[in-house]
Amino acid sequence: MSLFGIIRNIHVLSASIWLGMVVVMNYGLMPSVAKKITQLDVDILKPIFKNVTNLVSLSAASTFITGGIIIWIQTEFYFLGMLNSTRGTLILIAGSVGFLVTIFHFFAETKVENYLRSRSHNNDELLVGYKGIEFIPKIGLVVVSAIFITMLIAVRGY
Repeated sequence: MSLFGIIRNIHVLSASIWLGMVVVMNYGLMPSVAKKITQLDVDILKPIFKNVTNLVSLSAASTFITGGIIIWIQTEFYFLGMLNSTRGTLILIAGSVGFLVTIFHFFAETKVENYLRSRSHNNDELLVGYKGIEFIPKIGLVVVSAIFITMLIAVRGY
């Protein structure tokens, strides 16, 4: 297998893990804190939330880095050349949105969550049940799913 093939496979695996963890966050973890929970529940769930968040961060960073390497190998960052085909245009759009989502995840998401949490009388996110910030993972799920599907379409050349 070529270096390009290895990097592409790491990219696809990382993107799949990222999407999978966002699904777990939305359908596994968030519903568990939507109802009133006890301190024991908080003690059990906090490390799980931390591990899922760390895996999301790791997979987002890996997807970003490998995507950048793939774009460099294929175009040497000549983005205007990508606009000459539907495939290139879709990859450029989805990659740009992925770049913005990754930047938001690493540099703004925590600040937005802290601001929204500061408006609550209880700053413990699990005891609050993520009230007021539950929309962030939902938006992330829609956006990451759209990126993933767009990339699948682009790679197949439809």
